[in-house]
Amino acid sequence: MWEQLGYEIPDKIIVPVGQGSLVIGCYLAFQHLYEAGRIERLPQIIAVQAKKCAPLYEAFIQGKNEPVSIYKEETIAEGISSSQPVRGREVLDAIKKTEGIIMAVDDNEIEKAFYALARAGFYVEPTSAVVGAALWRLQQQEKLSRGEKTVAFLSGSGLKATDKILHLREE
Repeated sequence: MWEQLGYEIPDKIIVPVGQGSLVIGCYLAFQHLYEAGRIERLPQIIAVQAKKCAPLYEAFIQGKNEPVSIYKEETIAEGISSSQPVRGREVLDAIKKTEGIIMAVDDNEIEKAFYALARAGFYVEPTSAVVGAALWRLQQQEKLSRGEKTVAFLSGSGLKATDKILHLREE
C-alpha cells in the first residue's frame, strides 16, 4: 500500500475486522516503516464490524482492553462474524496506538454499500462491503477531510460469496 501510494502514508485506513489479522498486519507493517525511519507517523486505522456481531466495537466504546462477551446474531457479513476474536486484545491495542476507531454497521448499511460498490464496478462480498458502509457514514458525518488520503480495504471478492449475494437479490 505504501509503495502503491508513491511511498506516502495514508491518513486513514478502513478495514473489515473479524479475528483481527488484517488490522494487525496493517499496524505492524506501518510500525516497522516508522521504526525504520521511512515514515513520520502511523496512519489512523479504522476497523469495521457488522453490528450483529461486534465484540471489538463494544469493547472500544466501553474503553476496554479486550473484547466483550456478546450474543452473536447472524449477519450478511459472515466472513467477519466472530464473537470471540482470537487476536482481539492486539486489535484494540493497534487501534489505540494509531488513534483509530472501531465502527459497527448494520446489515441494511452493508447491503446498500454492497450495491453502491457494485454500481461502481467492485464485485465484493458483503464482508468487504462493511468498509463501504463505514466510508459512507464517515463522509456523512464529515469525519473525512478534503485532501486526506483514505484507503478503503475491499479485501474479499464477491465470487466467493455468490450464494449470499443471490440471497440478497431474492429479498
